[in-house]
Amino acid sequence: MKRLSLLLGLVLLVALAACGGQNTAQPTATTAPAPTEAPAVEAATEVPAPTAEPEVVAPTIVVDPALIDTSWHWISRDSAAPLDIAEPQRYGLLFNADGTFFATLDCNQGSGSYVTPGDGSITMVLGPMTRAMCAEDSLSNEMIAMLGSAVSYAFEHEGEVLAFTMADGSVDRYSKADTAAAGALPTMDNADPALVDRVWKWTARQAGDAEFTINNPEDYSLTFNDDGTFYARLDCNNGGGTYTLDGATLNASLMHTTLAMCPEGSMVPEMSAIFDAPVTYAISGGTLTLTHADGTVDTYIDNEPRLTGTVWQWLGTTTATEPITVADSSRYTVEFLEDGTAAIKADCNQVVANYTAEEGVLSIMPGPMTLAACPEDSQGDIFVQQLGAAGPYFFMEGDLYIDLFADGGTMRFSDLPTVDLPTPEAGAPTGTVNAPDGVNLRTGPGTNFPAVGTAPQGDSGTLIGISEDGAWYVVAAPNLPNGQVWVAAEFVDAANADNLPVVATPPAAQSLVGPLWMWAGTTTPEDQIDVVDPTRYTVEFLADGTAAIGADCNRAVVSWTTDGQSITITPGPMTLAACAEDSQADQFMQQLTNAAIFFFQGSDLFIDQFASAGTMRFVTSLATAPIAPVPPVSGPSGLSFRVVSFGPAGAEQPVIEGTAIDAVFDQEAGRVSGNAGCNNYTGPMNTAAGSFKMGPFATTMMFCGEPEGVMEQEAAYLAALAGATGFSWAVQPNSFITNGQVTYTLADGTSGVINFVSP
Repeated sequence: MKRLSLLLGLVLLVALAACGGQNTAQPTATTAPAPTEAPAVEAATEVPAPTAEPEVVAPTIVVDPALIDTSWHWISRDSAAPLDIAEPQRYGLLFNADGTFFATLDCNQGSGSYVTPGDGSITMVLGPMTRAMCAEDSLSNEMIAMLGSAVSYAFEHEGEVLAFTMADGSVDRYSKADTAAAGALPTMDNADPALVDRVWKWTARQAGDAEFTINNPEDYSLTFNDDGTFYARLDCNNGGGTYTLDGATLNASLMHTTLAMCPEGSMVPEMSAIFDAPVTYAISGGTLTLTHADGTVDTYIDNEPRLTGTVWQWLGTTTATEPITVADSSRYTVEFLEDGTAAIKADCNQVVANYTAEEGVLSIMPGPMTLAACPEDSQGDIFVQQLGAAGPYFFMEGDLYIDLFADGGTMRFSDLPTVDLPTPEAGAPTGTVNAPDGVNLRTGPGTNFPAVGTAPQGDSGTLIGISEDGAWYVVAAPNLPNGQVWVAAEFVDAANADNLPVVATPPAAQSLVGPLWMWAGTTTPEDQIDVVDPTRYTVEFLADGTAAIGADCNRAVVSWTTDGQSITITPGPMTLAACAEDSQADQFMQQLTNAAIFFFQGSDLFIDQFASAGTMRFVTSLATAPIAPVPPVSGPSGLSFRVVSFGPAGAEQPVIEGTAIDAVFDQEAGRVSGNAGCNNYTGPMNTAAGSFKMGPFATTMMFCGEPEGVMEQEAAYLAALAGATGFSWAVQPNSFITNGQVTYTLADGTSGVINFVSP
């Protein structure tokens, strides 16, 4: 039945292709007029016989029985921007023995031809396809791009998985229909959870007495998957292969790679040594070491924050009534282990707990605990109690935040560093730490000021001041942002400190009133909500209990009250202008009116919402706001823009009447896609700081004869887009229209602009 339905689909495609072809005039059934009498011809000259047309030899199809007559469903993409396909049944391939294939492209159907010479290489060309408008989350453009760039194929997992390698080194995997329905790729029996799903960047090599560091570690990385495959970044190339684990032995085989010529000085040959023979691996926190048989040691770093691999020290908890400060963070720690257990230090007691962390939500179940009698100021009981109420968690600037259920507050953790204080000069005022467990170094004289590090017992520093009440010393710390730290005098033995200057207490924590707060984003249990332009969403808290709100193109006045750290925001009058299509105003206002708790970190304001719905972040300076450097997007597929003209600046030509060119800029996936007037196209988009580049592009291979010039226009547009050098976007006031312009420079030095509008 599957084959029959696909054949019926092919008949439909042929019919569609016939309907969509050129509108060529056809003869009618009426009687034609008699032809004009031809003049008499004298003697017919001999006409030479026509030269025979050269015979066109079709490519040889070496039929692969394992490839044909099987429904393959797309399940994943292994690349620098990996994909896991949530609904594989929406994307499928069926190869036929005659060199044709059928494609399911989400809500569309297509067909094409393929060539397999028998050496593992493959070339696929997509032909006619339907043009229905699929859902926003559709990956049909990505699949179309794959069809045009696949260069080889191989079978994995005993033939259950079909892997296509692309020209850029990425790998798309398809599974047999019955296997794909089960969910995803098979997993290794002995996959190491500490190794997989992390981007390991190569930072250093130790070979005997010689040691060198990698200047650009982001260009040399490994990502291991739990199905026994890996992805490799090899300077200007991408590659991948398979690996096995035998105890602490890692055996990785590089199966495919692109073949670009990297710049002089590339470290690809040195890195590739790990693929030549088994190596011994070890993981400690965010560090992976690979030891070769000759003793050479490569160091790889994963510097993304993770629950595991760090001893997290409790800095305090923000609640609706008042903040809970921690006098000595080193007395309250938690270490999440890879086996699902957690080691908790609750002051003088130890606790063993089980935990799970799934989709941004943390669940901690405390177990056995020692019952020693801790000092009177111990906060061990509340520490364990709050950990047991853990809910959503997230990371911010290296710190771990855990929201507590039932609006219990937000715990904050940090891996407090040990600060290396400079050795005091002879005779200078000196303070030496006398506390056996060390002492916290803070930004001000009191436990309400955040700790920035610790100093161990016996460490000495130069005293440069004393607090107004004499309970805190100021210590020189030139390597820290303010150049100084504060330490409790009772934990320091001072020498030559009789004439220290009195230092005024730094300003207290920030106030809601005063700054213009710009919404930079919201962290929720499900995802991270990014704000395209924080300047469009602002709050100014006034001393009279009202606040002026800028909600995109609208303005509102609300009332607000606080009680300790709790905050209530009550909506008031609001204008009702129609904002741009990408507006986040409704979401912004809804989150504000759901406010429950506020707190500050550095110069930023955070507002927790009721029912643990998320944490809003506000900034006062765009320098710290994560502003997206690309056109505004809505949803995972981005916002579609329409091209109105392009060409040399000041002399742009409108698109040909009767044609339409569009582009969808997807920042999250790093891709741009659309229709160039006849064919669909897709390609990478680089929006890194100081850079804006798009392409190369993969396209479908259809020919459009009408209107005249459409194919030339398409080629010119794609060349211009591939030469992109910059962009600018502006929303027209009180309208749905966004104007955009991309500047470009062609290979011959010609420059110009592409003008977009949305919608």
